[in-house]
Amino acid sequence: MALPLGGVLAVGSDGRERRLDAAQVERDTLRAAAGLARAGVGSGDRVLVRLPKRYEWLLALGALYRLGAVAVLCPELTPAAELAERARQLGVRISLLEPGDVAQADSAAPVSTPGADAPAFVIFTSGSTGEPKAAVHARRYVRANWLQTIHWMGVRPGDRVWCTAGTGWAKSLRNTWLAPWLRGAETVLHEARFDPDERLRLIARLRPAVLCMSPTEFRLCAKSAEFERADPDQRARGRGRGRAARRRRARALPRAARPADPGRLRSDRDRGP
Repeated sequence: MALPLGGVLAVGSDGRERRLDAAQVERDTLRAAAGLARAGVGSGDRVLVRLPKRYEWLLALGALYRLGAVAVLCPELTPAAELAERARQLGVRISLLEPGDVAQADSAAPVSTPGADAPAFVIFTSGSTGEPKAAVHARRYVRANWLQTIHWMGVRPGDRVWCTAGTGWAKSLRNTWLAPWLRGAETVLHEARFDPDERLRLIARLRPAVLCMSPTEFRLCAKSAEFERADPDQRARGRGRGRAARRRRARALPRAARPADPGRLRSDRDRGP
């Protein structure tokens, strides 16, 4: 399945914004695929990816998918010794550990179209119940995300989508990369570490249509001084009890955490990109 591309809004640690439309992302992804091919990466090869939440991370994922290679995703804080062990176990061809490792080239990148059952991603478990375990996801994982993109996240073409999960986790793969681009939406990449006051200021400034944050982040944002300084009418929509209050909160939230209607969850095997 071909993966469409969407736009990117990259916000640096200094707060500066950089917008790239889908056409620019397409060009850069093809150049990244050519650079990886020049480095010896081909269909079926495993490539370890431990990159910060920057534009190069998206380019690496898109380029590897187009080459038919397998992205081995690791969180940014994974220790060097653990990275080396994962690379050894999985027979990794190369590792992308810094943004500069995602080289680009102007030559034509090879095209590979493995079957739906071919591996596409390796994501490690958190290790909370033992050593982290590698879970292999086939290329059909991309097609399967069409359902949650529409019925859970509710992403629409042209939306601005912001998933705050760190790189290396399944949630970031699904909701920062796949969901926006499956729907022709723009994804937000914020490089800085989480700060509740800054997060609320950025939400007000960027106004994402879909916002995906962890429960802890939501809770800390609600406790921050910036929340108390927010517009009283907007703040009131997030408070209160009972059914009416829940409806007010749902209208106030981006389409991020609104519960899906079970009646709408049906097979979409004949739909999709």
